[in-house]
Amino acid sequence: MGRAHNKDGGVDLRRQRNVGTRSSENGADLSTAELTPIAERIRAHLQRFEADPVINAPQPQGGMMLTPFYNASAYAERKNVHVQYILTHGHTRLSGEEAVRYLQWLDDGGIGSHRQMQATVQPNIPTASVIPPLGDRRDTMTLPELLEELEVTHPEEMAGFERRHPLAMELVVEEGCEHPDDADDEDSVDALSELAEDLRSRLRI
Repeated sequence: MGRAHNKDGGVDLRRQRNVGTRSSENGADLSTAELTPIAERIRAHLQRFEADPVINAPQPQGGMMLTPFYNASAYAERKNVHVQYILTHGHTRLSGEEAVRYLQWLDDGGIGSHRQMQATVQPNIPTASVIPPLGDRRDTMTLPELLEELEVTHPEEMAGFERRHPLAMELVVEEGCEHPDDADDEDSVDALSELAEDLRSRLRI
């Protein structure tokens, strides 16, 4: 997508900014090209968070001190925006509408992941209506989210999962697969399904 220019030939920052602030009502209809500047601005926010020693201060998680952002990034693909907060956790796929809403929250001063945004913008909804029962919650979590929970609650077991599921781990981390049906071939679908089942079984114990 071309950059907007003013009549003097310079870049029109106001028009350029508006590309990424179309209402969430139209977010679902945005093309990959239209989502690219949105992803770039989300990435800029995430990289700013990562560079801030206060925002990105290590926090105790599962007996370890981990930062909330590490090699954070975002990119547009197939009418979605893929967001990565921590390199080893893979990407989370946001729809166009979700990406627009997330960027608007970041532009308004929000700090954190899209999940933190969701918790922040719905403060008056009873917890029981937002968080499903424990078993159901994990049944609906994506593979990157399951891996993130494993790394927080059982960090010593990450290496074992990587050894048992090398193909699936590569698909999640390198290819951004969030669900088994994101894979292109039967072997990859089976590998991701086995990883998901293994993760859910371990995390329910």
